[in-house]
Amino acid sequence: MSDKKIVVPPDIRIILDKAGRDWTDEEIVAVKEWLLGEPLDVAIRLAYTFTRDLDLAKQVTRTRIKSAFQRLGAYDPAHHQGRNNAFLDWLYTIIARAALQDATRKRRAM
Repeated sequence: MSDKKIVVPPDIRIILDKAGRDWTDEEIVAVKEWLLGEPLDVAIRLAYTFTRDLDLAKQVTRTRIKSAFQRLGAYDPAHHQGRNNAFLDWLYTIIARAALQDATRKRRAM
């Protein structure tokens, strides 16, 4: 993965700095739309580093983003103080763990 930082537009940054339970429906939509760009590409590449299977990486990423938004109330940027982007750290951790689990499960089945 590149060391390049993902650019977060100021209007999205304001949303990401709040706990997920405080987001409005409009804010959730705005964050989802923003995620469809570079953050999604990074998430798929991250999952791929574990799975070495592009289709599986895409599936893991889609599934975990969906589940993360269903559990948005669990997101609290206060638990990620000092980090550049607490939301992406939270989301990418969820995706990485799932990708690792799926990769391990796939290797054991071989």
